[in-house]
Amino acid sequence: MTKRVSIEEYRALTGQARGRTRRSGSTEQRHKLALLLFFQHFEAKGFRYAGPWRKGMEVTPDLLVTEYPFAREHGRRYRFDIAFLGESLAVEIQGGRYIIRQSNTGKVLLGGAHHSPEGRRRDMEKQNLATQLGWRVIEAEWEDIESGATAKLVSQLLEVEDGEGITP
Repeated sequence: MTKRVSIEEYRALTGQARGRTRRSGSTEQRHKLALLLFFQHFEAKGFRYAGPWRKGMEVTPDLLVTEYPFAREHGRRYRFDIAFLGESLAVEIQGGRYIIRQSNTGKVLLGGAHHSPEGRRRDMEKQNLATQLGWRVIEAEWEDIESGATAKLVSQLLEVEDGEGITP
């Protein structure tokens, strides 16, 4: 069970006030708190957050883990950032972006593991294999996790399976 954090505590720790993000607080701290609230949201819906995947864990329909390895039987060492194991639903959080300004041309480039051509190719291969293996994968930015947009989308996808449908 994760530690409960009130909205007021979350806003104080992340530097949010009246729905606007201020630049105080570390990015890492904001990310940890956003994930904590994400997991809390799904624990309230009956999922059991078990932390990072560990070999030998019993897979149950309500299990929610981080760092879930998949495709080992295909010779790949891929991991999902967040996995709803009983639902074959994964969330991949994209991040690690940085900006490069070339001094000789003044050109601005977006960098990071997921933004280079090789990185995008690896991400596409990973998602395509996940789809072939029956997984649904949602890509999210940290801002989507922090705002609750990803939790809302995942909730809507899970409701579709229960026959309730997506509400706009």
